[in-house]
Amino acid sequence: MTSLQLPRSAGRSLALLDHVVTVGQSTLTEAAEAVELPVSTALRHLLAMQQAGFLDRDTDGIFSAGPGFLRLALHVTTSSRHVRLAELAQVHLSQLTKTTQESTYLAIRDGSRAIYTACVEGTRAVRHVGWVGHTVPIADSAVGAALTAIDRESAPTVRPGAVEPDVTAVAVPIFADSPTPVAAISVIGPTSRLSGPRLDGAVAAANRARQDFEAALVGRSGDTIEHPHGSQEAS
Repeated sequence: MTSLQLPRSAGRSLALLDHVVTVGQSTLTEAAEAVELPVSTALRHLLAMQQAGFLDRDTDGIFSAGPGFLRLALHVTTSSRHVRLAELAQVHLSQLTKTTQESTYLAIRDGSRAIYTACVEGTRAVRHVGWVGHTVPIADSAVGAALTAIDRESAPTVRPGAVEPDVTAVAVPIFADSPTPVAAISVIGPTSRLSGPRLDGAVAAANRARQDFEAALVGRSGDTIEHPHGSQEAS
């Protein structure tokens, strides 16, 4: 399949929208700096999105998500294949967290990055939290290795300190009926705790979660989970 180049104007608008929505609120200067655009160019795109309803601007000039964007977001939460995949994963993440006592996540691929779409927080007082909606590089991360796995029997990937210091991640790919991973499941916790027998236990638990989740996806009837790159697998 031939890759299409995004028109420059559209790319700039989308980059600005992504920045504003990700950070929650942004000044014009912050938005321009974040996407490396001249302030005048950024302002033109931001005002166009404000006029279309995708962004809002208060009396202090602060940009935030507008009603048009919120309408789309609400629609996505009821129809997106990625939301359905996250919903289906919750029971398996919950069991994995119960077994490991660590925070567990579902992630999907977004180009050169992975985005976390679901989480069950760990039961320990000190635990990893707050990564739903967060993105990390595919390169060098445990979840990235899982999302780019070519063998459905690949061993879990363990990476200490790859994305955050003193944090270890264990990640496994989710293939279901797809030839490439549709998602990845991760166990994330303090490196001081995820080592030795506890790390071995987390690796084994992640493998069981992978098998159970893939079996559930393959076993579902009357529904489909569309692969992020366009193909569909029965679920």
